[in-house]
Amino acid sequence: VKARKLKMSHETLEKKVRERTKDLEELRAKDEAIIVSIGDGLVATDKKGRILLANKAFERLLGWNDAEAHGKYLSEVIPMVDINGVAIAESERLVTKALKERVTMTATMYYKRKDSTSFPVAITVAPIFIGEELIGVVEVFRDITKEKEIDRERSEFMSIASHQLRTPLTAIRWALSSLKR
Repeated sequence: VKARKLKMSHETLEKKVRERTKDLEELRAKDEAIIVSIGDGLVATDKKGRILLANKAFERLLGWNDAEAHGKYLSEVIPMVDINGVAIAESERLVTKALKERVTMTATMYYKRKDSTSFPVAITVAPIFIGEELIGVVEVFRDITKEKEIDRERSEFMSIASHQLRTPLTAIRWALSSLKR
């Protein structure tokens, strides 16, 4: 009798474990589907800065697929440069700072693609904790090329408009001063 009860209890436990495992797998699949479908580039690293996960936007924006990038240091896969194309030191990268300071950080920088072309990005890097333990960071970035172009065009327009408005005023002042003489 005890052996039968023990066997039934074991079978019940195995069934519950299978059901819970299935639930967890479904939850993980949903989480991965959400991450993959985010429109901005997303990359997660371990606490040493090695890539654990990258989404489709990361692949599209940078030219690296997740399999190529997985396990490599983020700084190797995505060189970061300033507006003049000068490489940003590892110690100045947001991932390094976020891991060291354990806080969320944002910045605007330039990333180099696999083909060595660069583009401006708005970046947010946040540390990932399990309890109190820092296990890595997640970085979300978006291409801000269009925003930079709009800013440049707006500045040009303001400069031209300002010049055009000053020119008639200068001519009128000159004419008035000539009439005074």
